[in-house]
Amino acid sequence: MVKERRLEKILRRYRDKNRQIPILVEGKKDEASLRSLEFVGEIIILNRGSSLLSLSESISRSHREIILLTDFDEKGVELEHQIEAYLTSMGCFPDTFLWNYLRRYLPAHTVEDLPVAISQVLQED
Repeated sequence: MVKERRLEKILRRYRDKNRQIPILVEGKKDEASLRSLEFVGEIIILNRGSSLLSLSESISRSHREIILLTDFDEKGVELEHQIEAYLTSMGCFPDTFLWNYLRRYLPAHTVEDLPVAISQVLQED
């Protein structure tokens, strides 16, 4: 019960935060998953053909902070670390709390898996 309440509280906080701060995800299916979880703010898709460095430069020019939400697999972890380093060096704060929490406590390997994983956790007794 405590885990479920904490998850709901964190999701609510990040839905609100996303109204002001964009979320960076890897692909269109990740964006669709977040939309299904009622995230209504700006979502930036990583895989748009530009390099990580140029995407990070673009983000840092227009945002002081961004929520990083790459996948939770090995590739996603590597991307998260690279993007976090680039953005930090450019003066943009990468918020990784949600990413760290979800990858630690949910049975999901990708952002695309989140709706099902969250549903499972919230339905546990």
